Amino acid sequence: MTRLTTFALFAALALPVSAQAQEACNFESNAGTIAESYDLIGTEACIGFCSETEGCTAWLYTPHNFSPKTAPGYCQLYAEATGTRDPDASAPTQICGQMGG
Repeated sequence: MTRLTTFALFAALALPVSAQAQEACNFESNAGTIAESYDLIGTEACIGFCSETEGCTAWLYTPHNFSPKTAPGYCQLYAEATGTRDPDASAPTQICGQMGG
């Protein structure tokens, strides 16, 4: 029961942030990537990784094309996002967002 409560609390906190998620995008950042993971499954996990990483204000998640809902994807974290550009043609399902607001 404690796990369910913790998960529900995390999901409630992540909803306002994930509402800012934008599909088919890719951040540019002059500051570069501050952290990355190839082991996270889903956008919410990438958002959680960003919220737990000091200095993270923006994230980019690229799910694996062969099984986007169950296979780990690639999550990149940024200290700042200076703009967006068109998504990588080889990864049209990229999702990005900014923390806060």
